[in-house]
This record gives sequence, C-alpha cells and structure tokens, in this order.
Amino acid sequence: MSILICTLGGSWAVVPEVVSFLDLGHKPGLFDGSARREELTELRDRSDLGPASLALTVTSDGEKALAAASRVEKWWSMTGRDPGALRIYSIAGTNELNRFEENERMREAVYRLVLHGATRAAERGESLALALAGGRKTMSADLQRAGGLWGRGYLLHLVADAVAEQELGKRSVEDVARGDLPEESVAGLWPVLLGWTEGLEVLEIKPADPAEYPLAGEVTPGYRMTRTVEIEEAALLEAVRKDLEQARSITSNFLAGLTREEHHENFRGLYRLRPSQIQTLKNARIGADPDRAQRDLEWLRRLPKADLHCHLGGVLDERGLVRVARAALGEVNRETRRELEKLVAENKSGLYEAAGRRVEEPQVFKDALDRVSTRFAKERSHLVLASFLAGLAGDEPGLSRLARGPYGDDGSFIGVGFPAYAALGDLQGSGLLQNAAAIDEACRVVYDRAQQDNIRYLELRCSPFNYIRGGLDFDRVVDVIRAAFQRETARAEEKGGPACRVELIFIATRHAGDEEIRRHVESGVNLCRAGMGGPGVRVVGYDLAGNEAAGRPEQLRDLFRPVFEHCLRLTIHAGETAEVASIWEAVYHLNADRIGHGLNLADNRRLLDRFRDRGIGVELCPSSNYQILGFRDFRVKESASLPIYPLRDYLDQGLEICINTDNPGISRTDLSREYLKAAGMTPGGLSRWEVLGLVKMGFRKAFLPRPELSDMIKEMDAEIYDLMSLAV
Repeated sequence: MSILICTLGGSWAVVPEVVSFLDLGHKPGLFDGSARREELTELRDRSDLGPASLALTVTSDGEKALAAASRVEKWWSMTGRDPGALRIYSIAGTNELNRFEENERMREAVYRLVLHGATRAAERGESLALALAGGRKTMSADLQRAGGLWGRGYLLHLVADAVAEQELGKRSVEDVARGDLPEESVAGLWPVLLGWTEGLEVLEIKPADPAEYPLAGEVTPGYRMTRTVEIEEAALLEAVRKDLEQARSITSNFLAGLTREEHHENFRGLYRLRPSQIQTLKNARIGADPDRAQRDLEWLRRLPKADLHCHLGGVLDERGLVRVARAALGEVNRETRRELEKLVAENKSGLYEAAGRRVEEPQVFKDALDRVSTRFAKERSHLVLASFLAGLAGDEPGLSRLARGPYGDDGSFIGVGFPAYAALGDLQGSGLLQNAAAIDEACRVVYDRAQQDNIRYLELRCSPFNYIRGGLDFDRVVDVIRAAFQRETARAEEKGGPACRVELIFIATRHAGDEEIRRHVESGVNLCRAGMGGPGVRVVGYDLAGNEAAGRPEQLRDLFRPVFEHCLRLTIHAGETAEVASIWEAVYHLNADRIGHGLNLADNRRLLDRFRDRGIGVELCPSSNYQILGFRDFRVKESASLPIYPLRDYLDQGLEICINTDNPGISRTDLSREYLKAAGMTPGGLSRWEVLGLVKMGFRKAFLPRPELSDMIKEMDAEIYDLMSLAV
C-alpha cells in the first residue's frame, strides 16, 4: 500500500490519473479498459508502490483550484472510494501564488503535508508516493525537496501528449468515473517513475514532530473532503533552515575528521551518504561474529569486485573438474573415447590410490598417470586424466576426497606447505588443459563463477606454453582463451546484466630455466606488438611466479628486458615462502608495480615505507596464505597459536592492499569468501567501510590505461553509492 502526496492546480484530472495508476487491479480507474493495462501494472509493481490507502492533496484557495478540488471529490465518491481516504488542504491566502508571501505559505503547507504523510507511512509500514504532476512548478519543487527530509519517497510524474490532454480536458467527471473513455483519451498518458528521493545526501536533520506543525482547518463550505487551512507563520520552514545550517556544520566537521584519519580515499560516492549511514558502515564488523557469517557473505556478494591475482591452472572445484574433463573428451572420436574408458577402467584402482597419496608423495600420481598414458600415447596423458575424472562424475565422495585430499575443513587445511598445496592442483591446470575444448570450458567455468560472485574485473594469470603438450601452439592457446572470454562477455551483455571484464597476465616461472623464461617473455611481448593492445581480452602485464629460491629477480632482469621495452606492467610473486630480500629484489631489480603476497614485508620497515610512498600494490590471497603458511583465523580454534595475518598492520601503515583468490578451486573459495576470510584473520574483523576501501583498491590497482581505469572506477563508484544508500 502507498500513501500518496500530490499538489493540485487547475487541472483536476491529475489526481484521478495518479490514483488510477497506483490502484490498478484493485479499484476502478482510468486505465481499466486500456490496452496497456498489463504493461502499466508491471511498471507500477517494479516501483514497489501499491494502491493508495490515503491521498493527501494540497492546493491554493483560488477559484480554479477549488473548482478542481470539487471535481476530484466528485470523482472519488463516484468510484466508490472511502471518503476518509482523501484529504484536500486548501491553503488560505495563496490565491495566485504570484507573491513571495503566498509562495512561502504554500511551501510551509507542502513541508507539513510531507512530514505528516511520511510519518504516517512509517507507522503503517507503507510506501510514500510523491506525485509531481499537479499545481505550479514551485509546488512540485517544494514537494520534491521536502521528500528528502523525512523518509524516502518515490517520485512519479505523468506525461500526456496533446491528444490525451485535449480528450481528457473535454470529458466530464462522470465520463472519467465510469471509465467510459475512448482509447485515445489515455493512450497518450504515461506515468514516469523518477525513483526514490535522494534528499540532501550528506545532510540529515533531527526528526520533526508532526503535532507541532498541524494541518488543521475547517471543512470548506460546500465540500466534504476539502479543508481550508490558515497558516500564520512558516514555523516548520524556519526549523528546517536552522537544522540544515547546524547539519552542514556537523557534516563538514564529520567529513573533515573522517578524511584525516584515512590513508586512502574510499569510493567518492560514499562521502555523499549521511553521517549516520557512514557511521553504520564504520561500526558494522565483518568476520567478528561467526553467527553473522552468512549475512556478511550475502552483503559481500552484492558488491561489484575486482580480482587481480587468479591462476587459470587453479580455478576448478569438483564440479569444474568434471565439466572440463567431459569437454576435453568431447573433442575426440568415439573409438578413442572407448579406448580411453577401457584403459582407465583397467587401471582405475591404481590411479585412484595414487591420486589419494599425491599430497604426501607429490610425484606418485604423475608417475602413475604417465605409466598408464604410455600404453595409449604419452603426449595425450591429459585425455587419460580427463577420462579418469569423467568416470568419477557419479562418485561425489570419491571425487571430493581426491580434490580436497586430507584437508576436509579449515581446521585441517592450515599451514600445509607449498608442495602439498600445489599437489592438490595436479588434477587440473597443465595436466588437463591440453586441448582447445578443455581450455575453452575452463574459461567458461571462470566466467560463470565471476558472474555468480559479481566480479566486474578479472586479471587472469596463465602460462600458455604449459598448455601445448596436446598439440596446440602458443598462439592457438592464447586465441582460445581470448575467444572464450570475448564470447562469454558478449553473452552477459546481451542478457542485459553486468558483465565481467577479463584481461590476461602471462606468467614466467622461475624454475623453468633461462631459455624457457625468455621464450615465455618474448612470445607474449610479440603478441602485444602484433596488436593485442586494442579492445577485447588483452595481455596487460607479466608475472614471475614459482619457487622464489629458484630464480632471484637480480638474475632474471635481462630476461625481462622485452617487458620493460614494451612498457608492460609487472607483478612478482615475492615474500610468500622466501625472506623479505626477495621482495626488495622484485622492486629494485624488476621494477614491480605489484607484489603477489608480500607477507613478510614488515621485516624491512624502510622497504614497507617505500611501498607506501610509491603506491606499490600488495596482492593478498587470504585462503591460500592461511593454507600454505598458516596464520591465525580467529574463528578457527586450531589456528590459535599461529601468527597474526599482516593485513591490519599493512592497512595501518597506509599500504595499497587488494584481496584476491589465487587458486579458488584448490582453496575452495571465491572472492566474497576471501574478503570474509581476510576479516576473520584480522583482530576484531574488518568494518564494512574498510571492506569497501579494499574493494576500491582492487579496481585502483588494475593494470589498465589511466582513462579506462578512471571510467571503470567511476562506474563502480556510482553502483556502490546506490547499493549503500539503499542498504544502510
């Protein structure tokens, strides 16, 4: 239900028009016989408005205005509506509204009317509808402004073409009440929904008591539902002016204090929220209360987010493994599939046992797979793996055991070390993604998960040379990846929903050897030189990953010269499993723009200061950091003796931090869960305000040209403001 507030001038039909729109399907109205009735009903329902339980109308005491009020009363009665549900207030001394005193009196009346209506709507739990179609423009402007002071109201207008205006103008009240109107009378009449009142954004004033500002008056002689109201002084207007002046001072001081205590600016739109809304965001904690975890997660999923550190080789969970395995087999003929199924059936128990032992003995499954594959074709071992995984599709416990290893929950998956963690990925990555169909399906899995988690920007890391053992070449691998994401993005845009923008970061692996690193670097840079800098899925940067002890940045500088010459960005895995010197070398020898992990940066405070001053990004991946190295999660008792995660220290020091997934399939996570995990690993959790700041930093540190980056942040800023203005 809705409480309607509208202004009335000489055109009486605006009230039946608005009321008929709100009452569609419930009470008689102008649109009952319209061919557009269903469409109008759907439009009304989308606005969260309902039938008018009460209509409050204000008008002047001029002759035309009172004549219009009389017609409104007559129409209301003839359509069988409750006489007590219509109140028309005629404001004495406002005949023509052409003098300051008259307009001030009317403004006071409009403000009082909105105050009373908003209070009543809040008490009843109903919506407040503010119709701007009637009366002078000054009345509509006052109505809109007052709507932002006391409760949120939905603004609507009515637009009529020349034919509709002429037809309705010559129809009698009886014609309108009976609905006996030709289609052309209402065909050109269209409600326009303007959305919720924005109010005065950051300013908020104390609630007013309607009893102090009455709209009392005698029933106008000759009328049943119209009252003549005498307004002696603009008391409410004066109170509002004083409150707004005080609110501006309070708000100015509040925002000044807020910006002084922050190292980095949050989304700019958030500073347009009212101080109480901002304070709510700052007080509400994420990760501090396990009982609120599901609600926290739902809030996080609504946020548009960016993931800057995600590996293609680690994205598949149990369902994703089966999806990609089936896709890989779909590329071979029936005879080959039967041969594979027979081979796997003969060796299933051995493969299953070896796969279950791979965490304790990382090489055992690879050796077993190679032995079986030799009997088929060793270079096609990915098809043997695919057939093995596809055969487990109906065995959910078995597939889960293989995918998760001995780590069934957060209490057991702590600080297992890199070899054990990496072994969990042996069922996917380069072991599986060796034909076009498998790579394409893996990209679809990535995009589907991004859509489900409201990720709007993703920098996906991959090593194309790792996917060529099945017969593809480097260029073909890149073409398949790019085409898959371009297709999925186009599909998302066609559906009208938000799409995820995907860009690529190529990986060079430290332990691969100089020649292979050189080949990775030069091949990727050559693709960029050939024109991958335009729109679409591009290579936006390079990553150096792998065992930090296997190749120090100082030793690899010359190999990365093509990356420097082509001005590509660099992110370096450093400070995850090696000493802080590894981070220093990444910055001073390879000019890293971002660091992956950087968990021991605090061991060199001068280097930490350098990160802050240069704005070098730090990509934290809470779940994989917790699982590989072991940090305290304040919600997991088994982690109570472990070190505290450095996120709070880094935030306090003003570092530019972003939260990421790393290997979401292996870690059994997504980006929303990573924010929740980060909060759970932080003493006292994170405030929603801090989470929003981290979300913004995720977009800010993207490897995009500044104009594109600016446009993306502006778009996300507007969306975040809309979400938070409704949610808090």
